[in-house]
Amino acid sequence: MKQIVPLLHDKEISPDQLGLEVTEGVHWTEQNITPLLSLKAAGIFFSLDDFGKGVSGYNAIKTFPFDKVKIDRKYVKNLKDSAIDRAIVSSIMHLANQLNIEVIAEGVEDKQTVVILNELGCHSVQGYLYTKALPNDQLLKYLLTQGGSYEKANYNWSNC
Repeated sequence: MKQIVPLLHDKEISPDQLGLEVTEGVHWTEQNITPLLSLKAAGIFFSLDDFGKGVSGYNAIKTFPFDKVKIDRKYVKNLKDSAIDRAIVSSIMHLANQLNIEVIAEGVEDKQTVVILNELGCHSVQGYLYTKALPNDQLLKYLLTQGGSYEKANYNWSNC
């Protein structure tokens, strides 16, 4: 990990252009946290992936200053039909707002789910509604066909 920041500088890439994802199941020890805190201090941002998948997500956000959490798809896929899942996502949104953490909903497959997430305050989503995971070369082609930029490839909330 000590090589990441010098490599970014060598390639003239600002550290704030790099984000790293950590899965919820990581065992948090001082030995794990110290190098990650150094990267965060350099400007790299961190996302906690699969938040809610297991039992350690709350401990992770208590232990490490994440910039983003990604809500596990199991809470997102049934939002239209499950008051319990809506309540869980709403509580995650409330907690994240209190901690100034951005929330991304994983596993979004339809526009109605996007509307519900928007109503709950979650404005960042990913899932098959937009595209499956793509290799780098296909991702660039996808973005270019969506109007030439990442911003244009994002969902237009006014269509909801």
